[in-house]
Amino acid sequence: MGTSDQTIALREAYALHSEGRLAKAETSYREILKATPDHPYVLFALGTVCGQSNRHDEAKSWLEQAAALDPNNADVFGNLASTYRELNDLPASLLAFQQAHRLAPDRFAFLCGAGATLLLLGRKQEARRALTETVARHPEEAAGWGNLGSALVMCSEPEVAVACLNRALALNPNYADAIYNRGTAKYDLGRFAEAEADARLAIHATAPGSALHFGARMNLGITRIVQGYQDGWSEYEARLHAGRLLGIASTAPQLRVGSNLAGARVLIKAEQGFGDLIQFCRYAKILRQRGAYVILEAHKSLVELLRQANLADQIIPIGDSLPNHDWHVPLMSMPALFGTAVATADKFPYLSAPQDTVAAWRTRLGRAQAKIGLVCSGNPAHKSDALRSTPLATFAPLLDCDAEFYLVQTEVRDSDISFLGRSVIQNLGPELSDFTETAGALSALDLLISVDTSVAHLAGALNLPIWMMLALGPDYRWLAEGETTQWYPSMRLFRQEQLRDFDSLIPAIRQALDSFLSARAA
Repeated sequence: MGTSDQTIALREAYALHSEGRLAKAETSYREILKATPDHPYVLFALGTVCGQSNRHDEAKSWLEQAAALDPNNADVFGNLASTYRELNDLPASLLAFQQAHRLAPDRFAFLCGAGATLLLLGRKQEARRALTETVARHPEEAAGWGNLGSALVMCSEPEVAVACLNRALALNPNYADAIYNRGTAKYDLGRFAEAEADARLAIHATAPGSALHFGARMNLGITRIVQGYQDGWSEYEARLHAGRLLGIASTAPQLRVGSNLAGARVLIKAEQGFGDLIQFCRYAKILRQRGAYVILEAHKSLVELLRQANLADQIIPIGDSLPNHDWHVPLMSMPALFGTAVATADKFPYLSAPQDTVAAWRTRLGRAQAKIGLVCSGNPAHKSDALRSTPLATFAPLLDCDAEFYLVQTEVRDSDISFLGRSVIQNLGPELSDFTETAGALSALDLLISVDTSVAHLAGALNLPIWMMLALGPDYRWLAEGETTQWYPSMRLFRQEQLRDFDSLIPAIRQALDSFLSARAA
């Protein structure tokens, strides 16, 4: 093929490609490539066609060859970045976006793509910086504001996130991701009715069956539950489309309303965190009362405690092979199946520490003074950790009370070590090897004051006095208002009125603690 013939063939292939006639364009590009195997543009174009045809492995091969031959072509790296993302190779996608940005620093798609990929990688602060630069350079692009808003939600800065997402929606009113993320931010701000409205808008703005559609339905469920509406539990079932169950997948059918339980073997599949299992494991008794043989899947550190509670016929650690069973039910689907009243009317406690463990802890701590447990932080990987945890120093105004104070959490953050070392608080963390030991320690205390963590759930399940400090947008299970919760009769709730303001709860807690200690001494 001569040079002029090649030019004509390339022009014709490009025209076919531009018209969307991908199969014919691909054939033409391949013919040109036979004559000129190292033609960078044809390799790039062929990779692009394969990507548009959802053949991403082929696209990757062609585009990598093009990048090797033409390392200064920003478009090659931009397409390669998108291809790596489709193949779920996010680190490679980030490097390609960054290279494309270096080659073409004024191109919005490359800078925004790098920021969005950092977000997908969970590198939220880096994403925030990259996307802040994006909107500064390209303030007219809705996607920049939308991605920045998403990063700010992940960084637990919902006030600024709402402003960014409003800006994105002013530029593109049908921007479904921005609607979805704005609802999440409004929830964190305690604006639950508005969060519900955004969840409904996002449902209508997304394609049924898409991940975002199911996420919006799950958010609708959460916003309904927190406002006290039982119908939220059925919408919360949408979470299952994200594959949130732990351990080995069950091949048995999922339990439904009206399923025959008499003589059936039912597996309760674990999902989410320790606190969720502690709260909802009580439903195992309901299944047994209705005639089922119940197998409960549990986090390893909870297995011993749950076995001795006799809630289920069999307790298995997450990841173990699954015994034979007729039905499976996700742990947090049981409120939708059976309602909440049937579970919250149960007798308390439904968990208890072994008597010898409790006796050992009572001997260890003594009984002369009141024993007050403290928990200031939970799992740092939790998406709302920055909103629901607080520095240990927040408790400082309580420490001059006539009581002994104990830190009842297994990890102490670096930022709290100094305060712990110079305070009167004794750290029990190194002695809490599992939840059985933690239950024993809690049973030797008079009161636990805690942020929203699994230890607070455990105290509630043990029916021990527990005062819990809630974020402005609390977890849906605690509802939007009230000092008590149907889930744990021994629990008292202290609610923020301003974002991240745990300090403002301390005067009321101090007053309640003084009364508690006076009553104990009487």
